[in-house]
Amino acid sequence: MVVAARRMGKGRGDLMVPPSTPQAPADAAAAFAGKVAAATPLSGGPRGPKAPLPFSLFPCVRWLLTFLLLLAFTAPATASERARALDARVDLALAELRATVPGATDLLDRARGVLVMPRVLRGGFIVGATTGEGALRVDGRTVDFYTIAGASIGFQAGGEVSRHALLFMTDEALADFRAGAGSGWEVGASASVTMFTLGAEDRMRLGGPDPEIIGIVFGQRGLMGGVSLDGSRYTRVER
Repeated sequence: MVVAARRMGKGRGDLMVPPSTPQAPADAAAAFAGKVAAATPLSGGPRGPKAPLPFSLFPCVRWLLTFLLLLAFTAPATASERARALDARVDLALAELRATVPGATDLLDRARGVLVMPRVLRGGFIVGATTGEGALRVDGRTVDFYTIAGASIGFQAGGEVSRHALLFMTDEALADFRAGAGSGWEVGASASVTMFTLGAEDRMRLGGPDPEIIGIVFGQRGLMGGVSLDGSRYTRVER
């Protein structure tokens, strides 16, 4: 009897539960998407209000736009102020050069152009680095701005601040410098520079030919001797 009842129950179950039909892949994907949509509340929909953000984006965007506008208006003024400040330092360096180095005024008056680096810093230990910035003057006015960089190897310590001037005595030397300084013009590789000394200045006054490029390194006490510019690299920059 029990066995028969179980068989009959199994039979009834088979009759009550219809056989499942396999779903097509597209139907299964649609059903899954419907479940996901039902579980995800839509903003402003009947399923509930939108969860508040931890902060509002509108004030942040407003402050960002304000900052960008201020930066756009103040950046050119800042660059212009830096250029004017550098020009003022060049004026002071030229006045100092004329006042402290005998014979410099005559050379400056005859030069076709002069590159003035009013503050050049050289320092390091074992490996020294040279950095600075200046301006090129042609006919008494600034035409371009330049940076100087260089390195030297040897026992050295501490730092040294000086001023540099390159005097271009011919139009050809000046043109070659301006053409090459866009990618970097190096003393010794791009052209040779004759360093100015008091003895050399005396010989020039006696009628000897001027070198194409004369280099002068000076400080607050006048001419600094025993200094070489070999390896110094000058590069034109925007100001």
